[in-house]
Amino acid sequence: MSSTRSASNRGRRAGLYVTAGLGLPALIGVGALSWFGLGGAGSSVLDPGLTYRVREEPMTVSVTESGTIEARDRVVVKSQVEGQNTILHLIEEGRRVEKGDLLVELDASSLKDTLTEEEIELQNAEAELTSARENLAVVKNQAQADIDQARLDHRFAEQDLEKYTADRGEAAMKRRELESTITLAEQEWEQARQTASGSQQLYDKKYISERELQSDELAAERARLDFELAEQELALWEQYTYDRKLAELKSQVQQTEMALERVKRKAKANIAEAEARLNARQGEVHRKRSSVKDLKRQIEHCEIEAPTAGTVVYAPQGNRWDDEVLEEGTSVRERQELIYLPTANKMSATISVHESVLRKVSEGQRARVTVDALPNTSFSGAVTDIAVMPEDGGWRNPDLKQYKTRIALTGATPSLRSGMSCRAEILVARYESALTVPLQAVLRVGGRPTVFVVGAQGRPTARAIELGMDNNRKVRVLGGLEAGESVMLDPPLAEAEREAFGIDDEAEVTGASSGAETRPAHDGNGGSDGSAGAAELDERTRRTLRMLRGLRKRDALDRLELGDAARDEVDAALDALEQGETPQLSDELRATIRSKMRQMMEKFRERRGGREGEGANGGRS
Repeated sequence: MSSTRSASNRGRRAGLYVTAGLGLPALIGVGALSWFGLGGAGSSVLDPGLTYRVREEPMTVSVTESGTIEARDRVVVKSQVEGQNTILHLIEEGRRVEKGDLLVELDASSLKDTLTEEEIELQNAEAELTSARENLAVVKNQAQADIDQARLDHRFAEQDLEKYTADRGEAAMKRRELESTITLAEQEWEQARQTASGSQQLYDKKYISERELQSDELAAERARLDFELAEQELALWEQYTYDRKLAELKSQVQQTEMALERVKRKAKANIAEAEARLNARQGEVHRKRSSVKDLKRQIEHCEIEAPTAGTVVYAPQGNRWDDEVLEEGTSVRERQELIYLPTANKMSATISVHESVLRKVSEGQRARVTVDALPNTSFSGAVTDIAVMPEDGGWRNPDLKQYKTRIALTGATPSLRSGMSCRAEILVARYESALTVPLQAVLRVGGRPTVFVVGAQGRPTARAIELGMDNNRKVRVLGGLEAGESVMLDPPLAEAEREAFGIDDEAEVTGASSGAETRPAHDGNGGSDGSAGAAELDERTRRTLRMLRGLRKRDALDRLELGDAARDEVDAALDALEQGETPQLSDELRATIRSKMRQMMEKFRERRGGREGEGANGGRS
């Protein structure tokens, strides 16, 4: 194995490793030849740089993550007080407690003030409830009285109508009275007429005086007039008085009936309103009583006692990126875990598994756990639980997704305590003989995993291979390579970078580096675009500028998320290059750009599916 290239160069190559396929035609071009130094009149025997001879060897695939030791069986003490509350008293960690001992005391002053206000409001609500209950009784009583009166008025109206229209009612009596008056008046008129006729005969015989005759005739005329008046009075009564009185009585019956209906509806509405007010007051009293009861319960929960005997262990706060310390003066929220009380001498390790390797991990897999506080000691265990939902990386890295995984330990010792930092290695697979290559030897271009096999005369040849599982150092080769072949550990990255960043060949920035073929790019007018000045650039700067020019040409420089000062320096360097000058980049800016590019490559790798497993062969990755 050759060792002609630097370790930093190897790290840079390994950072761009992506386990998926490479496109072979895209890699065999002027850019690749330039990188290898194959252009011009180079030597017939080439130096391929650092290489690795493929061989069969035992291979262990595992997932290693850091975590914390926890008791497998424990009682979790949480805050039961709503909102945020400050710790006034906190028992010392590691102290042995018995059931009922005070563990945590939270600040209850604001709760007590609120309780006083709620109790006052409860008293007011109870007084309003009593008033509403009495008001409902009064409304019901008044409604019944109004209905009874309206019903009585309606009944009287019906009786008046019936009394007037009955066969022997007021109308019939009035009719008979008027008819009787007519009959008497007619008889009196007939009698007076006969008297006047007799008086006329007596007057003719000179038995009575003329004055007596006139008196009798006047009486007869008066009787006739009385008879006519009686008849006229009957006619007027029948034509006007009777019909009017009948209509009035019928109308009175209808009016009292409608009045009764109105009184019933109004009474019902008044009762409903009074009942609604009563229900509202009852609800308010119930709510206030519940609030007072809840406040009293929360005040009681401000003093958290041990539910069982055990040793006090502070629950971890925050997350692995934003650690918080549980201490007096700290604010805690409702349902927040505060203290663990282990109930048995059985321990487990809780780790966070990154989503990229989650599919490698399954329940039942064996694991080896080492504890920082117990050097030279390891514990065996098995995966018992994998979280369904991930936990993110907080504000520092919101895109990070990890899944909490628990490993049950066997053979734990009394010296193993909750809260200790640990590191767990989960055994995924074990191969007694596997064909392997280092991860940094594999590139992905065109969607296929590819290595560069060193052949005769040291000339590398790109070859697509099939990959199996990896252990973050080496990857198992399922096909495409044979034992004994040598592959480059420092393969050319130009084409892989182009694919990742979406840069076309016209963005090439070349220079007269050692043994390299110079291929200047031209603008639309056929003139040089500044590549002559790039001849004086060192290899790292030249490659960096090539990437920057490609990104700017595609209006993608913002994807690097550079600061204002760094962006100004980049723009100035690219402008100088366009004008045929020789730009220079500071070491700090170059390091920043390479870091940003590596981050972009990581995102690109995640979008393209991450590391592939054994692919179509049914293997796991």
